Parts: sequence; C-alpha cells; structure tokens
Amino acid sequence: MTEDYHVCPHCQGVGIIEVVWQSVSPDAADAAECPMCDACGYVPPAQAERYDQGRKLRQDRVAAGKSLQEAARERGITTKEMGDIEWGRA
Repeated sequence: MTEDYHVCPHCQGVGIIEVVWQSVSPDAADAAECPMCDACGYVPPAQAERYDQGRKLRQDRVAAGKSLQEAARERGITTKEMGDIEWGRA
C-alpha cells in the first residue's frame, strides 16, 4: 500500500500532530490525529504535491509581506479558500 503513497508532509509519517491551545495558555499543547492523512502517516502523491505547492505559495506570500486576506483578494477568492490552498486542501 505505502509504495504508491508519500510520507505525510504534515505529520512526517507519524500520524499524530501537536496542537497548541493558545487560548488556554501559550504552553498548553495536546496531541491529535493528523487530519491530512487520517492518522495513517501516508498520503497520495497528488495530495503531497498540493501541500508542497501551497507551502511554497505561503512562503512567497509571507516573504512579500502580504497577509492572507491581501493574497486572497488579489486572486479574487475568499480567505478560507486561500488558506485551503496554502494547506494543500484545495
């Protein structure tokens, strides 16, 4: 099964991510199942590629000093859609 899949770029194949609850305390953290790979540690190649492309897009946006809202407005999409693209969900 895993030969056709890539290690999940979000959890690095562990299946678990750290969730920080800043509303509770800056140091409050918890573990949660990775939503990108459904905690299995692997994703299809196309999903891994979308994640990598979105990550690059975010790096470029931040380097240009643009907010998520500005980047979304430039593309004529919603902030949520832009966030989904940057996280490889769209």
